[in-house]
Amino acid sequence: VFIYPNERLDILENQLFILKFIAMKKLTFLLAFMIPIFLSAQTYIFPGPVSGTWDLDGSPYLVNGDIYVDKTSSLNIEAGVEVIIAGWYELVVYGEFNATGTETSKILFSTNHPRVVWQGISFIQPDFSSVIDHCIIERSEDTLYGGGLFFFKTYDQEILVKNTLIRKNQAVFGGGVSCILSSPTFENCEIVENMAAYGGGISLDEQSNIILKSSIVSRNKAEYGGGLRILKSSPQLISNTIENNFAKISGGAMLIERSDNYTVRKNQIAHNIANLGGAIHILNSNGSYCNNTLTLNDAHEKGGALYFEGNSDPEIMNTILYFNK
Repeated sequence: VFIYPNERLDILENQLFILKFIAMKKLTFLLAFMIPIFLSAQTYIFPGPVSGTWDLDGSPYLVNGDIYVDKTSSLNIEAGVEVIIAGWYELVVYGEFNATGTETSKILFSTNHPRVVWQGISFIQPDFSSVIDHCIIERSEDTLYGGGLFFFKTYDQEILVKNTLIRKNQAVFGGGVSCILSSPTFENCEIVENMAAYGGGISLDEQSNIILKSSIVSRNKAEYGGGLRILKSSPQLISNTIENNFAKISGGAMLIERSDNYTVRKNQIAHNIANLGGAIHILNSNGSYCNNTLTLNDAHEKGGALYFEGNSDPEIMNTILYFNK
């Protein structure tokens, strides 16, 4: 078909108009997609020392290597901040560390993908006191001590962890928390769904005389001490709920070894399972148990609620044991 020049020009103009229209539509769609990215601030944190204040305006903070707070510095993290760790990296505190969130604006320590893990937060002989309040610490994994939090020789400093959720972490000792020669205070915390060989929720070693009160230790798993494993330490466990923990071998809720002068008071210990000591396996230890309720715990072999072994002579007062098997 022969097309006159003027008609050909009209056709070309129509085609050009259509192409421009399509291009504008694509650009509009692309800009609409990118606007949230432009509006969302983020701060990259590279390996090495960190200090100062991480505020909400710079959140999320994307950590791309091992970081630390040195002995002469402090790091303060404000409410609502997200700290996203991009790989198997750790945060080590030698100085001062304060992460203070609120009930409605918690601080999150996590990874950028469910299959990615990091190494948690470690306090190593710090020179200052620290506070962790209204935080979430999750999806960390350490090859030895403390999946979520690790404390080493912190007994000279006051470290307070309160209103904090510690979940889905793993380690050999203390899936959620591990303490060596350290005595931090935990108040109104939830330590749940952690895994370890020793102390699914918490592992205490060598004079780690922590205070754990008004907290929940639940759904943790371990070979020894599903909820807690206590060795050569004298903690105070007051008004906690310790339930639904599992130990493959001993101490569904707690395994207590070679420990004296510890206190277990006003705790609800229920629905824990182990082969020995469905609730508590007490091995060569002498402590005080008062006003506790141990119920619906299950031992596959011995001691539905309590299993005593070795030179153990604890004091048990005003304690209710029922429906254990």
